[in-house]
Amino acid sequence: MAFDNNTYQLPRNIEAEKSFLLACIHGKDVVCQSGATPSDFFDENNKCIFMALEKLVQLGRPTDVANLVQIGREKGALAKMGGEKYLETFTFGPSSTDSWRSYHDIIRLCSTQRWAIKAAEAVKKEAISGAKTPEQLHGLIETALSKDFPKSSLTRKVSVADNLSNIMSNFEEATKHPGRVTGLKTGIHSLDNAVRGLKPCYFIIAARPSVGKSAIATQMALHMAKNGKKVFFASPEMTAEDQLKRMLCMESGVSARLIDSGGVTAYQAKKFREAYASIKDVVSENIRFDDQGDITPAQIRARALQFKRENGGQLDAIFVDYLQYLGFDERTNNTYEKVSGISTALKNMGKELGCLTVALAQINRMDDETEPQLHNLKDSGKIEQDADIVAILHRMKKRCQETDWKDVISFNIAKGRSIGLHKFNLLFNPEATKFSEMDPVLERKLTITQEQWNRIDKPGADVFEELIGKQKEEESMEAPSEFMSILNQSQKGE
Repeated sequence: MAFDNNTYQLPRNIEAEKSFLLACIHGKDVVCQSGATPSDFFDENNKCIFMALEKLVQLGRPTDVANLVQIGREKGALAKMGGEKYLETFTFGPSSTDSWRSYHDIIRLCSTQRWAIKAAEAVKKEAISGAKTPEQLHGLIETALSKDFPKSSLTRKVSVADNLSNIMSNFEEATKHPGRVTGLKTGIHSLDNAVRGLKPCYFIIAARPSVGKSAIATQMALHMAKNGKKVFFASPEMTAEDQLKRMLCMESGVSARLIDSGGVTAYQAKKFREAYASIKDVVSENIRFDDQGDITPAQIRARALQFKRENGGQLDAIFVDYLQYLGFDERTNNTYEKVSGISTALKNMGKELGCLTVALAQINRMDDETEPQLHNLKDSGKIEQDADIVAILHRMKKRCQETDWKDVISFNIAKGRSIGLHKFNLLFNPEATKFSEMDPVLERKLTITQEQWNRIDKPGADVFEELIGKQKEEESMEAPSEFMSILNQSQKGE
């Protein structure tokens, strides 16, 4: 049964409203100091009077009855303010206006009680007929409890002041430590140095299939977790077990293929066990995986919010692998509309929860040699519009074939709101599904012709030999494939 004035007396205190308005009219700066808002008032006349008082303050005019009558006439709102006779009852004020706070506390309490009753009614309605799944109902409850919550106008002013203070504090810190990474570190040093760490934003990582976008997202999430950050990872494409296995491969450098077959050397087995011991606790405590196949943005939001509450309000990042694979609450056969709706929902979710949102996206099919651009994002231009940062991964296949480097990946930040555009190369080890920084020797060879490279005396081979020798002393087994790969490439033109 709906609440209304005939069946339920909504909380109100008209006398407290009038006493507070008297203090506003006759007291100095009470309107500004109180932080009251029109929604604090139940009586429509009193609400309109307070709105008129706010307008007088904005115009720099006295907040007396004569000016209230005048502005009521100017705006055609005199009748809504109760008319001249009602306004005349405010002509004589109290001997002291110091008690305005007690009156404001009363009307604020009544306002909050009215909001709670209406929110409860909305939740009841959705519980009876609106929700289709538990997660959807949870999301509707959260929406109802956050909608139209009575907020003090002072809260908004303090928020602006706090934001300005934070900006200035960050600026002062940056001037003391130029180049310091201040946001979330991803463990990809070229990325961290380019953007100075990731702040809460909507970050799209796009690529063709099998280029490594899932691997780099998993690697970033693992690095954040190892540094005490709380991460929610929604992966409708891969199971949680597959994600964890990938993390162990990254940490140990052992191929997933060898793990499944059991064909590992003693050295590899040792590294795998060490990786398990090093990440077991941090991953269990700091990452929440969700591998539901048809998960929707609303479900991600509800489950991420629950994870945030379980961790005392801490949630640093949400990863979604991948955007086009998500389900959508609204029924539509139009793929463009569906993907657009998902993208907008993910962006709003990140803003609401105050955390980094990393969503992976597919690129339209095209020949492998052509480097993708922003307009190649699959199914919707809305993704580019919503995103704060868009990074496009591209395998440098043409050059890699010439030099047998099949694992050089271009990381192109094609859109960077507030951070600018950046582009750099990374090495990708498909066996361990791990990205690493490009060695300067390889970087140089990639940017010059083969003929020029053959004329150069290449430094670095002795260093690689030393690293490999050290490892062989420890375990008389084969060197890690990453060292061998770099060594082989450095020896190729000799």
